[in-house]
Amino acid sequence: ATPVDFAYAIHTEVGHRCRGAKVNGQIVPLTYALENGQSCEILTAKQGGPSRDWLSTHSGYVHTNRARYRIRQWWKQQDMERNIADGRSVLERELRRLGASNLEQDKLAVRLKQESVEAMLAAIGRADIGSGHLAHAIADLSDPPERKDDEAALLHKPTPANRQGKQGDIKVAGVGDLMTRMAPCCKPVPGDAIIGYITRGQGVTIHKRDCSNVINMNDDERLRLIEVSWGSGGNDRRVYPVDIEVEAYDRTGLLKDITVTLSDARINVIAVNTRSDKNEHVARMTLTLEIADNAQLTQILERIGQLPNVSDVRRKR
Repeated sequence: ATPVDFAYAIHTEVGHRCRGAKVNGQIVPLTYALENGQSCEILTAKQGGPSRDWLSTHSGYVHTNRARYRIRQWWKQQDMERNIADGRSVLERELRRLGASNLEQDKLAVRLKQESVEAMLAAIGRADIGSGHLAHAIADLSDPPERKDDEAALLHKPTPANRQGKQGDIKVAGVGDLMTRMAPCCKPVPGDAIIGYITRGQGVTIHKRDCSNVINMNDDERLRLIEVSWGSGGNDRRVYPVDIEVEAYDRTGLLKDITVTLSDARINVIAVNTRSDKNEHVARMTLTLEIADNAQLTQILERIGQLPNVSDVRRKR
Protein backbone atom coordinates (compact mmCIF):
# COMPACT_ATOMS: atom_id res chain seq x y z
CA ALA A 1 0.00 0.00 0.00
CA THR A 2 0.98 3.64 -0.52
CA PRO A 3 0.33 6.75 1.59
CA VAL A 4 -2.65 7.47 -0.69
CA ASP A 5 -4.12 4.04 0.03
CA PHE A 6 -3.54 4.63 3.75
CA ALA A 7 -5.23 8.05 3.58
CA TYR A 8 -8.36 6.58 2.00
CA ALA A 9 -8.36 3.79 4.60
CA ILE A 10 -8.56 6.47 7.31
CA HIS A 11 -11.40 8.45 5.67
CA THR A 12 -12.54 9.30 2.15
CA GLU A 13 -12.08 13.06 2.74
CA VAL A 14 -8.56 12.50 4.07
CA GLY A 15 -7.77 10.65 0.87
CA HIS A 16 -9.29 13.37 -1.33
CA ARG A 17 -7.24 16.08 0.41
CA CYS A 18 -4.00 14.10 0.69
CA ARG A 19 -1.06 16.13 -0.63
CA GLY A 20 1.95 14.52 1.02
CA ALA A 21 3.14 12.04 3.63
CA LYS A 22 5.78 11.49 6.31
CA VAL A 23 7.02 8.02 7.21
CA ASN A 24 8.86 7.76 10.52
CA GLY A 25 9.13 11.57 10.46
CA GLN A 26 10.64 11.76 6.96
CA ILE A 27 8.80 13.19 3.94
CA VAL A 28 8.29 10.52 1.30
CA PRO A 29 6.67 10.51 -2.16
CA LEU A 30 3.04 9.44 -2.39
CA THR A 31 4.15 6.38 -4.34
CA TYR A 32 6.23 5.15 -1.40
CA ALA A 33 5.57 1.50 -0.49
CA LEU A 34 4.58 1.30 3.17
CA GLU A 35 5.85 -1.53 5.34
CA ASN A 36 4.48 -3.06 8.53
CA GLY A 37 5.52 -1.27 11.70
CA GLN A 38 6.16 2.11 10.05
CA SER A 39 4.53 5.31 11.33
CA CYS A 40 2.75 7.24 8.53
CA GLU A 41 1.49 10.83 8.81
CA ILE A 42 -0.78 12.17 6.04
CA LEU A 43 -0.34 15.82 5.02
CA THR A 44 -3.63 17.32 3.79
CA ALA A 45 -4.87 20.48 2.11
CA LYS A 46 -7.87 22.39 3.45
CA GLN A 47 -9.79 21.76 0.26
CA GLY A 48 -9.45 20.17 -3.16
CA GLY A 49 -9.68 16.70 -4.59
CA PRO A 50 -7.65 13.78 -5.87
CA SER A 51 -5.52 13.89 -8.99
CA ARG A 52 -6.58 11.98 -12.09
CA ASP A 53 -2.99 10.72 -12.27
CA TRP A 54 -3.64 8.61 -9.18
CA LEU A 55 -5.87 6.35 -11.29
CA SER A 56 -3.12 5.49 -13.77
CA THR A 57 -2.10 1.86 -13.34
CA HIS A 58 1.50 2.79 -14.15
CA SER A 59 1.79 5.74 -11.76
CA GLY A 60 2.04 3.64 -8.60
CA TYR A 61 -0.05 6.01 -6.46
CA VAL A 62 -2.88 3.59 -5.67
CA HIS A 63 -3.01 -0.17 -5.13
CA THR A 64 -6.21 -0.81 -3.14
CA ASN A 65 -9.65 -1.14 -4.71
CA ARG A 66 -11.19 1.09 -2.01
CA ALA A 67 -8.95 4.04 -2.87
CA ARG A 68 -9.38 3.56 -6.62
CA TYR A 69 -13.19 3.39 -6.28
CA ARG A 70 -13.37 6.56 -4.14
CA ILE A 71 -11.20 8.50 -6.59
CA ARG A 72 -13.33 7.40 -9.55
CA GLN A 73 -16.52 8.39 -7.72
CA TRP A 74 -15.11 11.84 -6.95
CA TRP A 75 -14.19 12.52 -10.57
CA LYS A 76 -17.46 11.10 -11.83
CA GLN A 77 -19.32 13.60 -9.63
CA GLN A 78 -17.12 16.49 -10.81
CA ASP A 79 -17.62 15.54 -14.45
CA MET A 80 -21.37 15.20 -13.90
CA GLU A 81 -21.63 18.68 -12.37
CA ARG A 82 -19.59 20.23 -15.17
CA ASN A 83 -21.63 18.44 -17.85
CA ILE A 84 -24.88 19.55 -16.21
CA ALA A 85 -23.68 23.17 -16.14
CA ASP A 86 -22.57 23.01 -19.79
CA GLY A 87 -25.81 21.29 -20.79
CA ARG A 88 -27.94 23.88 -19.00
CA SER A 89 -26.10 26.67 -20.86
CA VAL A 90 -26.65 24.97 -24.24
CA LEU A 91 -30.32 24.23 -23.49
CA GLU A 92 -31.10 27.77 -22.33
CA ARG A 93 -29.44 29.19 -25.44
CA GLU A 94 -31.44 26.85 -27.69
CA LEU A 95 -34.72 27.60 -25.91
CA ARG A 96 -34.15 31.35 -26.36
CA ARG A 97 -33.27 30.88 -30.02
CA LEU A 98 -36.46 28.92 -30.66
CA GLY A 99 -38.64 31.22 -28.55
CA ALA A 100 -39.54 28.38 -26.17
CA SER A 101 -38.11 29.63 -22.87
CA ASN A 102 -41.26 28.55 -20.99
CA LEU A 103 -41.04 24.94 -22.15
CA GLU A 104 -41.34 22.43 -19.28
CA GLN A 105 -37.97 20.74 -19.04
CA ASP A 106 -39.33 17.55 -17.47
CA LYS A 107 -41.47 16.99 -20.58
CA LEU A 108 -38.44 17.64 -22.75
CA ALA A 109 -36.47 15.05 -20.76
CA VAL A 110 -39.20 12.47 -21.40
CA ARG A 111 -39.26 13.40 -25.11
CA LEU A 112 -35.49 12.83 -25.26
CA LYS A 113 -35.86 9.50 -23.39
CA GLN A 114 -33.88 10.65 -20.34
CA GLU A 115 -34.60 9.50 -16.78
CA SER A 116 -34.55 13.03 -15.33
CA VAL A 117 -33.86 16.67 -16.15
CA GLU A 118 -30.37 16.32 -14.65
CA ALA A 119 -29.65 13.27 -16.81
CA MET A 120 -30.85 15.22 -19.86
CA LEU A 121 -28.64 18.22 -19.03
CA ALA A 122 -25.62 15.97 -18.50
CA ALA A 123 -26.26 14.23 -21.85
CA ILE A 124 -26.49 17.62 -23.60
CA GLY A 125 -23.29 18.73 -21.85
CA ARG A 126 -21.47 15.60 -23.04
CA ALA A 127 -22.84 16.24 -26.56
CA ASP A 128 -24.60 12.85 -26.47
CA ILE A 129 -27.68 14.85 -27.49
CA GLY A 130 -26.76 17.01 -30.49
CA SER A 131 -28.14 20.47 -31.18
CA GLY A 132 -30.20 19.24 -34.15
CA HIS A 133 -31.84 16.47 -32.10
CA LEU A 134 -32.43 18.92 -29.25
CA ALA A 135 -33.95 21.56 -31.53
CA HIS A 136 -36.33 19.06 -33.12
CA ALA A 137 -37.45 17.81 -29.69
CA ILE A 138 -38.12 21.38 -28.54
CA ALA A 139 -40.02 22.11 -31.75
CA ASP A 140 -42.12 18.96 -31.33
CA LEU A 141 -43.22 20.09 -27.87
CA SER A 142 -43.71 23.78 -28.62
CA ASP A 143 -45.13 23.92 -32.16
CA PRO A 144 -48.67 22.95 -33.23
CA PRO A 145 -48.70 19.94 -35.62
CA GLU A 146 -50.12 22.06 -38.44
CA ARG A 147 -47.26 24.51 -38.23
CA LYS A 148 -44.64 21.75 -38.19
CA ASP A 149 -46.23 20.11 -41.24
CA ASP A 150 -46.25 23.43 -43.09
CA GLU A 151 -42.59 24.04 -42.28
CA ALA A 152 -41.63 20.56 -43.47
CA ALA A 153 -43.54 21.10 -46.71
CA LEU A 154 -41.90 24.49 -47.23
CA LEU A 155 -38.44 23.02 -46.72
CA HIS A 156 -38.77 19.99 -48.98
CA LYS A 157 -41.34 20.94 -51.65
CA PRO A 158 -39.89 21.88 -55.06
CA THR A 159 -40.48 25.54 -55.90
CA PRO A 160 -41.79 27.06 -59.14
CA ALA A 161 -38.82 28.40 -61.08
CA ASN A 162 -40.20 31.85 -61.93
CA ARG A 163 -42.03 32.56 -58.66
CA GLN A 164 -40.80 35.76 -56.97
CA GLY A 165 -40.57 36.86 -53.36
CA LYS A 166 -38.65 33.97 -51.78
CA GLN A 167 -34.88 34.04 -51.43
CA GLY A 168 -33.47 31.02 -53.21
CA ASP A 169 -36.14 30.80 -55.96
CA ILE A 170 -34.72 29.84 -59.34
CA LYS A 171 -35.20 31.63 -62.66
CA VAL A 172 -35.02 29.36 -65.71
CA ALA A 173 -34.08 31.15 -68.92
CA GLY A 174 -36.87 31.16 -71.53
CA VAL A 175 -39.13 28.77 -69.61
CA GLY A 176 -42.44 29.43 -67.90
CA ASP A 177 -43.78 27.79 -64.74
CA LEU A 178 -41.37 24.88 -64.36
CA MET A 179 -40.71 22.94 -61.15
CA THR A 180 -37.18 22.84 -59.79
CA ARG A 181 -35.36 20.85 -57.16
CA MET A 182 -31.87 21.04 -55.69
CA ALA A 183 -29.49 18.27 -56.74
CA PRO A 184 -28.68 16.07 -53.73
CA CYS A 185 -25.20 15.34 -55.09
CA CYS A 186 -23.80 18.88 -54.79
CA LYS A 187 -26.48 20.67 -52.70
CA PRO A 188 -26.25 24.21 -54.16
CA VAL A 189 -27.09 27.28 -52.07
CA PRO A 190 -27.72 30.91 -53.07
CA GLY A 191 -24.43 32.46 -54.13
CA ASP A 192 -23.18 29.32 -55.91
CA ALA A 193 -22.75 29.36 -59.68
CA ILE A 194 -25.51 27.04 -60.90
CA ILE A 195 -26.80 25.26 -63.99
CA GLY A 196 -30.09 23.46 -64.64
CA TYR A 197 -30.61 19.95 -65.99
CA ILE A 198 -33.98 19.15 -67.60
CA THR A 199 -35.14 15.80 -66.27
CA ARG A 200 -37.82 13.49 -67.60
CA GLY A 201 -40.95 14.25 -65.64
CA GLN A 202 -39.34 15.96 -62.61
CA GLY A 203 -38.75 19.47 -63.91
CA VAL A 204 -35.30 21.02 -63.67
CA THR A 205 -32.63 19.77 -61.27
CA ILE A 206 -30.31 22.55 -60.09
CA HIS A 207 -26.61 21.69 -59.88
CA LYS A 208 -23.49 23.64 -59.01
CA ARG A 209 -21.62 24.39 -62.23
CA ASP A 210 -18.55 22.58 -60.88
CA CYS A 211 -20.56 19.52 -59.80
CA SER A 212 -18.70 16.37 -60.83
CA ASN A 213 -21.90 14.92 -62.30
CA VAL A 214 -22.23 17.95 -64.59
CA ILE A 215 -18.55 17.93 -65.55
CA ASN A 216 -18.72 14.23 -66.45
CA MET A 217 -21.91 14.44 -68.56
CA ASN A 218 -21.77 13.02 -72.07
CA ASP A 219 -22.71 15.06 -75.15
CA ASP A 220 -26.33 13.89 -75.19
CA GLU A 221 -26.82 14.78 -71.53
CA ARG A 222 -25.29 18.23 -72.06
CA LEU A 223 -28.06 19.01 -74.54
CA ARG A 224 -30.45 18.96 -71.57
CA LEU A 225 -28.52 21.65 -69.65
CA ILE A 226 -30.22 25.03 -69.34
CA GLU A 227 -29.19 28.40 -67.96
CA VAL A 228 -30.64 29.23 -64.55
CA SER A 229 -30.03 31.90 -61.92
CA TRP A 230 -30.97 32.61 -58.34
CA GLY A 231 -34.03 34.80 -57.79
CA SER A 232 -33.75 38.36 -56.55
CA GLY A 233 -34.79 37.27 -53.05
CA GLY A 234 -37.22 38.69 -50.57
CA ASN A 235 -37.72 39.19 -46.86
CA ASP A 236 -38.10 35.48 -46.11
CA ARG A 237 -34.99 33.35 -45.79
CA ARG A 238 -35.08 29.83 -47.14
CA VAL A 239 -32.61 27.21 -45.96
CA TYR A 240 -30.85 24.49 -47.93
CA PRO A 241 -29.08 21.31 -46.80
CA VAL A 242 -25.30 21.50 -47.16
CA ASP A 243 -22.69 18.90 -46.21
CA ILE A 244 -19.46 20.01 -44.54
CA GLU A 245 -16.45 17.93 -43.50
CA VAL A 246 -14.41 18.56 -40.36
CA GLU A 247 -11.07 17.00 -39.48
CA ALA A 248 -9.59 17.53 -36.02
CA TYR A 249 -7.53 16.06 -33.22
CA ASP A 250 -9.87 13.66 -31.44
CA ARG A 251 -10.40 15.27 -28.04
CA THR A 252 -13.09 15.33 -25.40
CA GLY A 253 -15.69 18.02 -26.07
CA LEU A 254 -14.88 18.47 -29.78
CA LEU A 255 -18.39 17.69 -31.02
CA LYS A 256 -19.89 19.81 -28.26
CA ASP A 257 -17.74 22.82 -29.28
CA ILE A 258 -18.86 22.44 -32.89
CA THR A 259 -22.56 22.13 -32.01
CA VAL A 260 -22.38 25.16 -29.68
CA THR A 261 -20.76 27.17 -32.49
CA LEU A 262 -23.57 26.17 -34.86
CA SER A 263 -26.21 26.91 -32.23
CA ASP A 264 -24.75 30.37 -31.61
CA ALA A 265 -24.99 31.03 -35.36
CA ARG A 266 -28.61 29.76 -35.36
CA ILE A 267 -27.82 26.99 -37.78
CA ASN A 268 -29.70 23.71 -37.49
CA VAL A 269 -27.93 20.37 -37.84
CA ILE A 270 -29.85 17.77 -39.84
CA ALA A 271 -27.38 14.90 -39.55
CA VAL A 272 -23.98 14.09 -38.08
CA ASN A 273 -21.63 11.25 -38.99
CA THR A 274 -18.39 10.85 -37.02
CA ARG A 275 -15.41 8.56 -37.57
CA SER A 276 -12.35 8.27 -35.33
CA ASP A 277 -8.88 6.98 -36.09
CA LYS A 278 -7.69 5.75 -32.69
CA ASN A 279 -4.12 5.24 -33.90
CA GLU A 280 -3.72 8.78 -35.21
CA HIS A 281 -6.15 10.35 -32.68
CA VAL A 282 -7.97 12.03 -35.57
CA ALA A 283 -11.72 12.61 -35.75
CA ARG A 284 -13.45 13.08 -39.10
CA MET A 285 -17.01 14.38 -39.16
CA THR A 286 -19.58 14.98 -41.87
CA LEU A 287 -22.38 17.34 -40.85
CA THR A 288 -25.47 18.26 -42.85
CA LEU A 289 -26.48 21.84 -42.03
CA GLU A 290 -29.41 24.06 -42.99
CA ILE A 291 -27.78 27.05 -44.72
CA ALA A 292 -29.38 30.19 -46.15
CA ASP A 293 -26.68 31.16 -48.64
CA ASN A 294 -23.02 30.90 -49.59
CA ALA A 295 -22.03 33.86 -47.40
CA GLN A 296 -23.46 32.19 -44.29
CA LEU A 297 -21.70 28.94 -45.20
CA THR A 298 -18.35 30.72 -45.57
CA GLN A 299 -18.83 32.42 -42.21
CA ILE A 300 -19.62 29.20 -40.33
CA LEU A 301 -16.69 27.37 -41.94
CA GLU A 302 -14.40 30.13 -40.67
CA ARG A 303 -15.86 29.89 -37.14
CA ILE A 304 -15.46 26.12 -36.95
CA GLY A 305 -11.95 26.41 -38.37
CA GLN A 306 -10.99 28.66 -35.43
CA LEU A 307 -11.94 26.03 -32.81
CA PRO A 308 -9.05 24.42 -30.91
CA ASN A 309 -7.52 21.34 -32.58
CA VAL A 310 -9.55 21.69 -35.82
CA SER A 311 -7.08 21.10 -38.65
CA ASP A 312 -9.42 21.31 -41.65
CA VAL A 313 -13.03 22.24 -42.40
CA ARG A 314 -14.51 22.41 -45.87
CA ARG A 315 -17.66 22.03 -47.90
CA LYS A 316 -18.06 18.46 -49.08
CA ARG A 317 -17.48 18.05 -52.80
